[in-house]
Amino acid sequence: MFEGRQKERGANERKLERKEKTHFFFPFFSLPKPSTHKKSALLGPVVDVHGGGADLMHPHHDNEIAQCQASAEVDPSCSCCGGGDGKGSSALASASASASASASASGVEHSGGPVVDFVRYWCHYGFVNVDAQKMSKSLGNFFTIRDARSRYSAPALRFFLLGTHYRSPLNFSHEALENAADRLFYVYSTLADVEEELEALKGKAEAEAEAAAASSSSPDAPPPPSSKKDKAPPVSTSKELAEADADLDLGKGPGGEALAGALGSLADDVGTPGAVAALSAPLKQANDLLKTKAGKKAPRRAYALASISAGIQAVLELLGLEPRPDAKASLEELKDAALLRCGVSREDVARGIEERAAARAAKDWAAADAVRERFERKGIAISDTVGGETTWRPVARAVGGGEE
Repeated sequence: MFEGRQKERGANERKLERKEKTHFFFPFFSLPKPSTHKKSALLGPVVDVHGGGADLMHPHHDNEIAQCQASAEVDPSCSCCGGGDGKGSSALASASASASASASASGVEHSGGPVVDFVRYWCHYGFVNVDAQKMSKSLGNFFTIRDARSRYSAPALRFFLLGTHYRSPLNFSHEALENAADRLFYVYSTLADVEEELEALKGKAEAEAEAAAASSSSPDAPPPPSSKKDKAPPVSTSKELAEADADLDLGKGPGGEALAGALGSLADDVGTPGAVAALSAPLKQANDLLKTKAGKKAPRRAYALASISAGIQAVLELLGLEPRPDAKASLEELKDAALLRCGVSREDVARGIEERAAARAAKDWAAADAVRERFERKGIAISDTVGGETTWRPVARAVGGGEE
């Protein structure tokens, strides 16, 4: 269509074309840059998704619709218009008058049915603000993706971006990114704890099964003690795990419900904030099952944990946030990025833990608290586990806290 024959084009058509050295879509061709209405010749009569900033809605995209719709009208029910398949995905159709003329010449009757829109889905994204101000070089608040990646891991940055709907303005701030990284660490940490507990339950179930098999094979083995209450035999852990996997795609169980909620949000104009929010309920339930007395004694605990694990991983995969290769490795990646932002090393943290331990041993509680608070201002939280082990994790810093 673009053969460089400028003389054969009319004056009005040449006005719609901006002449440049390279082709708009194919830079290796030394041809004029096609105008907006020429895009339909290259992309086809119908475009599935067309993106752009919110500022392009009018007049840029309004003009594009007017030009492309006029030059590529498609009747999905008419073969002469290139529809036929009902999806408007055939070759470029001419304007309706030309289509009718060619159809008459070929002996095909033009149906004159409804015309397919040039674009099926328009996706206009919001602007990026920095600390509630418009991002611009003149204000000195301009940044690049490379700048953000130098301070935050790719999953944390992605998690932050997914927290705002693409059509809404995105307010970029280091505080918001700190909170996003902290929240993602919580997601991966909970998932790692659930997977560790599931492995322990599997090992316990296997050991019990082996003991039961050995006991049944021994003729002198005493019969199992009878319960005073008539209760149905408990479902084995292996059966609960298998049931959880089967229920995931059916939308059953805590994991299946989370996955169904995330899919529903994504199907509604790519509602990524809703998909992220779908993780909240299973994460809370997982921590209850892992850390509270009632949760540790809850019936069908293995089923709930397995369902939560599968559901969280499925939602994370939908969002492009699945742990790679596993949750523990992803946690280490977030830790490395936090240390880089804080300007400290793992050796510095280890020395701080030793300093705090020495102060606690000397019962100098003020000095021990001072060490903990010093690292916390930088974004490192030092804490003690129930078993007496001292660990650390990155946390969101206050505005200005520990900034370079």
